[in-house]
Amino acid sequence: MIVSKMRLILTIMIFTWPSGLFSQTHQPSLDDLITIVHGKDSIKSAEAVTAIGKRRPASELAIRTLIDSLNDDRRAVHIPNHVFIIFPVETVGSKAADALADIGKPAVSQICEFINKSPNTNGRKRAILALSKMESDASASLPTLTRLLADPQDEIRLQAVMAIVSIQKDSHSLSKILGTVLSDESPEVRAAAIQAVGALGEAGSPNIPRLIELLDDTDDRSHFYTPDMTGTRPIRYDAAIALAFMGKKAEVALVQLKEIMNRDPDPIVRVAAAFAIARMSDAPDDAVGALISAIQHDEHGSDVVSDALIWLGKLGARAKVAIPELEHALEHPDVLVRIHALEAIVAISPETAESRLLKMFRDEDALVRASVIENLGSLGKATPEVMSVYIAALQDSDTVGSTELRHAAAIALGRLQEKAVAAIPHLNRLAEQDKSEWVRSAAIDALQQISSGQTEID
Repeated sequence: MIVSKMRLILTIMIFTWPSGLFSQTHQPSLDDLITIVHGKDSIKSAEAVTAIGKRRPASELAIRTLIDSLNDDRRAVHIPNHVFIIFPVETVGSKAADALADIGKPAVSQICEFINKSPNTNGRKRAILALSKMESDASASLPTLTRLLADPQDEIRLQAVMAIVSIQKDSHSLSKILGTVLSDESPEVRAAAIQAVGALGEAGSPNIPRLIELLDDTDDRSHFYTPDMTGTRPIRYDAAIALAFMGKKAEVALVQLKEIMNRDPDPIVRVAAAFAIARMSDAPDDAVGALISAIQHDEHGSDVVSDALIWLGKLGARAKVAIPELEHALEHPDVLVRIHALEAIVAISPETAESRLLKMFRDEDALVRASVIENLGSLGKATPEVMSVYIAALQDSDTVGSTELRHAAAIALGRLQEKAVAAIPHLNRLAEQDKSEWVRSAAIDALQQISSGQTEID
């Protein structure tokens, strides 16, 4: 599937407004808030749920009210009937989950009780998500979540895996738990476990034998190219990527990975195998060459090219031989390919990346220009040419989705601290006049960082 053909920016007007309930001098009592939660107005109910979650200390009644609200599927925002929504929309129940996550430890035992007893799938998923957001504060929930790995519902098992990964901070214990999930009947659950094991690095190495078996897995799992555009990826792709991060012990997979790199029918799997070989092998030239070949031959789709670029970037200096082809990819018609090429160049050769980034600031697509700003920021330089680009970006009103060039430039300038003094007048203007609260806030933060840096120098 070609990413460029799927690129779609949706402007959805979702109207929200404060009800005025909580702007009074005297805040509503808990009893008043509970009455509002149970009322017919879903937006007011969502506001009341949020307000209950902010009350401290959190009473048993407050926690029980929030837990009971987890099953509430009513929308927490007003959406006109003519607007077609494909993104998840916040509900009273999701707001209740957020409120419980804010309360933290005092709510854990009641949440676990709800998970064990409730027949409502959406409510249980929200409860698990609340625990996940608490991270280590929800460690007492690990026995409950581990039992959920045997739940008959795929989506509950998947949510449980993600929560356990968030909560369990001991890598070896987490590796052991995830190992039991690598044979789950659901491709989605298996993939989540494989990816989590890979993220553990060498701590996940006890699972290498099973990961090698999964290189022969013929199932596919869902893959999100963008929040609204999905495709599929083979499970064996995830297994190859996970093995790449397992260290020396994973070298036992090299023979099989080389076979996959050369013969697998799916080009995206061949890319994954090539990356794994290049990362773990003492002689990565052939594998890096395979990744370069994937960039040169884009008949399989821009997503394959983008994937090859991403993994070349992860190889760092080991992939310097790819720089000429990466420069060529900067002219690719697909926006995401150009962005991934930029990022790969910065990762592989940061010492020579500045001139290429400055050139790409002339790109016609604002998403590419925003990526230029972010990558320049990662270099931490304040040459006259770089400062000129930052200041130009502060004046750019072109936006793509949630990415604003002015915001990206303000963030980058703040990180430069005292080296960004020349931008202070421009940041002052944004802080006072910009139409976006998001940009104004970033400009204010940047000014504070610059001022702090000057003070330290003085």
